[in-house]
Amino acid sequence: MVGGVFTPTESASIAAVYSLFVTLVVFRSLKLRQMTKLFAETTIQFSQVMFCLGGASIFGWLLAYYQVPQIVTDFITAFTRDPIMIMILIVIVNVLLGTFMDALPAILIFVPIIHPLAVAVGIHPVHLGVIVVMTQSFGLLTPPLGMVAMTACAVAGMPMMKIQKLLHIMMIPLLIVIVLCALAPWTVLALPKLLVPKWL
Repeated sequence: MVGGVFTPTESASIAAVYSLFVTLVVFRSLKLRQMTKLFAETTIQFSQVMFCLGGASIFGWLLAYYQVPQIVTDFITAFTRDPIMIMILIVIVNVLLGTFMDALPAILIFVPIIHPLAVAVGIHPVHLGVIVVMTQSFGLLTPPLGMVAMTACAVAGMPMMKIQKLLHIMMIPLLIVIVLCALAPWTVLALPKLLVPKWL
């Protein structure tokens, strides 16, 4: 991805093919007769994601049709046009969304609403995108949903309650980094400006 050889989607496909080759040929931990069951499970999991994306896309279209982004922008800018206050609000809402909603549908639904607001108060789209992704990733750890934490516990065979104390301690530096990046745009935009200065 860094070299521009693959897009993120293509690199995921290449990684999947590579993993299949390693498990089938190198380590031989996977047998050909297991492939049918493996592909069936993958299809089910993929279809769940596609249903989420489909629902989020329909909801996003409805929001656009009824001009909800413009209504939200007008409502919030009537109280404040301070970019820092708006960014703090975006971080809080994203963290709250992450506690009960998966990241991908939340991004598809929420970003079209806040993007016009962010542009109206002078927040750079790249800065907004990075903060949204960071806060949604943070939400993947927070209970009760916490998909990443739940997956890690399932793989380790450990109950969710057993890791909560340690998990909350580890989440503190993550939250500090998110707040720092949200309040100091240069921390996010320095590298993009260095690599593609004309675009930024």
